[in-house]
Amino acid sequence: MGFFRRISDLITPPPSQSDSARHETPVPEEPDVDAKAASQLVPELQKLIEAGDMNSPDAMLSIAELKRIGGVMGLYVAAAKMRIYLDAKRTDGQVIHKDRGYVLAADFIFQHVTRELNGIDTEGREIGPNIFRSYCNELVACLVSGKNVRRAVEVPMILIDNLLDRALSAAEHRDTYLSLILQALDSAYAQVLTKYEADQRERARRRQERKTESGSKSGSSTAIEDPAHTFDGDTVEYTKEMGERISGFVKSFGVCTAVPVPHVGAVPPDAAIAQRCLTFLHQVAPLAEKAGYYGLIATVSQRIAGALSVTQPDRQAEFWARAAMANELQADREAKLLLFKLSKRRYKLAQEFYMKAGDTPRAAAVGQKMG
Repeated sequence: MGFFRRISDLITPPPSQSDSARHETPVPEEPDVDAKAASQLVPELQKLIEAGDMNSPDAMLSIAELKRIGGVMGLYVAAAKMRIYLDAKRTDGQVIHKDRGYVLAADFIFQHVTRELNGIDTEGREIGPNIFRSYCNELVACLVSGKNVRRAVEVPMILIDNLLDRALSAAEHRDTYLSLILQALDSAYAQVLTKYEADQRERARRRQERKTESGSKSGSSTAIEDPAHTFDGDTVEYTKEMGERISGFVKSFGVCTAVPVPHVGAVPPDAAIAQRCLTFLHQVAPLAEKAGYYGLIATVSQRIAGALSVTQPDRQAEFWARAAMANELQADREAKLLLFKLSKRRYKLAQEFYMKAGDTPRAAAVGQKMG
């Protein structure tokens, strides 16, 4: 139960096969691994997806074993092999829950990507463009294979927000992070668009079948679909628009000469470092405003508020309020598109920042939006 609660906060299960995901998955070369562990991957995955009850001892044991196997094989290698098996698995009338496997595979990939990103700063590790694009492709492919396909928009946005945050802090690897952002944006939009177009073709085919069967030129009414299971035009447009806005910032920030001041924690440790942070942030803020991505505007405003809490505490409330408002505006847009994991995440930040700004009524109003 704990596994699915944690994963649902990030992804939200139920995957099913989609046209856009039916392609050969490139499997990375395996390092020397425990052969016994590797041989147990498919049997344990099969136990997981065939278990009648997710909370049964057998299902929970399979999850634990798959995590152990992933640790031995490498998370990305394990995830790729899991997806190949799930894509090829035929139900033949049997009740199986492939969603569990897709969710776990997506989580493995996300964990692997996070570790690779951490290695850029801690070890000077490099991630080649084709490699990172492959990570993003596999992550999104697992998500568009699911019934709740909107997670294929949400999870890349969470990753991109993380990359933007890293880029704003990077004195040495800024260009690397900016390049990875563009790759993640391209991957997400390409696959979301492909899935949307495939869904449109499938709807048209079904309508034609109903016309033929009923003998009616007008056709019969279509079955009601769960909005979370398909992309609509507005969601595709959102993905495209966010990509354009963030790409605009990446371009301008890439040639910006302002250099961040590295420090540990959300708040600079002393007034001198805080003032240098403010000098940097006040050069970045206009770039974020021009790009028009509220998630980024919120991040920059939050950092300014943190620095002002050291240098000019009486001015910090203004920027906490700006950060809160930007998060709320972005969340409002995402909530209308049923991107609830994203919107809830931003509403929580907005509520926190309104409280820091001393605006209790606005904080309460945002709390009501979260439900």
